[in-house]
Amino acid sequence: MLTVIDGGTNVASNLKTGSADATVVNAKRKRVYLLGYESNSLTVLNSETSAITKMPAGGMHLWETVQVGKVLYVTHVQDANVAAIDVETSMVRTIPTGAMPCSLAVNADTNEVYVANYSDGSVTVIDSHRGTAIGMVAVGKHPQAIAVDPTKGLVYVANTQESTVSVIDVLTRRVVKTLIAGEHPYAIAVNTTAHTVHVANSSLMSSTVLGNQ
Repeated sequence: MLTVIDGGTNVASNLKTGSADATVVNAKRKRVYLLGYESNSLTVLNSETSAITKMPAGGMHLWETVQVGKVLYVTHVQDANVAAIDVETSMVRTIPTGAMPCSLAVNADTNEVYVANYSDGSVTVIDSHRGTAIGMVAVGKHPQAIAVDPTKGLVYVANTQESTVSVIDVLTRRVVKTLIAGEHPYAIAVNTTAHTVHVANSSLMSSTVLGNQ
C-alpha cells in the first residue's frame, strides 16, 4: 500500500501498489518507482492516472535506487552489482560493484554515482555517462550509508562497524580524512548550504553532527 498526501490540502489517499522498501519520484515524468527487497522488478506508478505497471530490474534482492537523468540505478545486494535501467526503454545494463552494494549517492556536478559496498568495505565510483565503473575506494568496515557534498567535492561514508565516517575526495578518489561518529552509524545526510554532515547512530538512538569539513 502506498499513501499519497496532497501537498495543497494535506488529504491522504491510499493506493494498492504492493509492499515497497524504497521509492523514487520523477516529477518531470510524473512517475513514482517503488522497490521491493526480494523482487526482480520495480513497480511504476503514473501519478497522473494512478496506473500501475512493472519494470524489470535485472535480478532479485533489490536494496536501494537513485535516478540520474533517464536512468535508474538499483543495487543488487546478492549479486554484487548495480542495474542501470533506462526508464524510457526498460533496457537494463549490469555494472559490477563490490560485495553487497547497499547504498547509493549521486554527484550531479560530476555525473558520478557512488555505491557503498557493505561486505568488503569499499565504494564503487560509476560514470553515469558511460554506464561503467571507473574506480574503487577502500573505506571502513561495513559502510552502510553514503552522501555527497558536490560543492566541496567530498563524499561521506558511514562505516557502521567502525563507528566512523570516511571522507573521500571526489577528484583524487582517496580517503582524505576519517571522522569519529556515534556508535554504529547507519544513515547520513549533508547540508550542502552549511556544509555540515548529519549522522544517525543506531546503538545510541541519537545523531551526530559533523561540523564544516
